[in-house]
Amino acid sequence: MSAIRSHQDSGQGEFGPVRNLNVRHETSDVNIRAVLWLGATLMAGALMAYLFLWGLTDYFKARQAGRELNPTPLATERRQIPPEPRLQGAPGHVESGITEWHRFQEQENELLNSYGWIDRQAGVVRLPVERAKELLLQKGLPALPEIPGTVNNRRVLRDSEAGSETGSAGRSAARSAKRTQGVRP
Repeated sequence: MSAIRSHQDSGQGEFGPVRNLNVRHETSDVNIRAVLWLGATLMAGALMAYLFLWGLTDYFKARQAGRELNPTPLATERRQIPPEPRLQGAPGHVESGITEWHRFQEQENELLNSYGWIDRQAGVVRLPVERAKELLLQKGLPALPEIPGTVNNRRVLRDSEAGSETGSAGRSAARSAKRTQGVRP
């Protein structure tokens, strides 16, 4: 038994090396020289691209620094405070937009929740919203006067009016209906 094991471990059979014709493998390893050459070429290309972009950036910086920036006349005028009324956030504006918005909301809420005259001669007054709702619930909405020739204030067409309004549209529909009578789906 020991002789059989020694032959199996060494890959040698009783009559020479054991070979399986169905199993194949590479006879040589990966070409290390080609892989290293490819890696070195890629690294050199990346280094060249980096150096090119670095030089290009320095060129653009030097070119920009060489330019003298003279402000345009409009830019110098912009530093002056604009005339009244100023926009929110503009230089010279006293209040910020948020505080102005809160002040506006307070004024509007005061108008909505207070009594006041809109037109004293005509007798038109302003009521708080909640009070106006209560009065509307008590009295109800006013009804519209009935208009003759309508149903629920909507115009009703008579047969003679309906034909005259459809006019050419009615005729074209009748023509298309005649054309499709002989056609089967």
